[in-house]
Amino acid sequence: MAIGIVSFAMVSILGLIPVGLGTFRDAMNLTVQTKILQSVSGELLRMDYSEVKATNFYFDQEGVRVGSSSSGERLYTAEVLAPQGLDANGLVSPDAAKTVPIRISNRTHPGVTNSHFVIVPRSN
Repeated sequence: MAIGIVSFAMVSILGLIPVGLGTFRDAMNLTVQTKILQSVSGELLRMDYSEVKATNFYFDQEGVRVGSSSSGERLYTAEVLAPQGLDANGLVSPDAAKTVPIRISNRTHPGVTNSHFVIVPRSN
């Protein structure tokens, strides 16, 4: 009877391992994407919105920026789109800032893209 109870407990514990690994993988992905967003938005905020052009940035599994030629290391892509008008309901001048969309995708999850927006001011 003791062996039956122990084996039931072990099967239950082993059944939780895939769930835990999936949760860990999702948490790591979110952490890396947050690091990428901080890096890209920090770079954009140092620019005037008129200097922002649509481009792609590539990152490795740790969120470190890599060149476009190193295709083996490119796991994440941060797609920076052209600046769009800022809708602030008349609270801010239309020329004071623009919204820059950033889409972050992971090569291992091709159907999932997270979109973020950064407000980039005019620097003059």
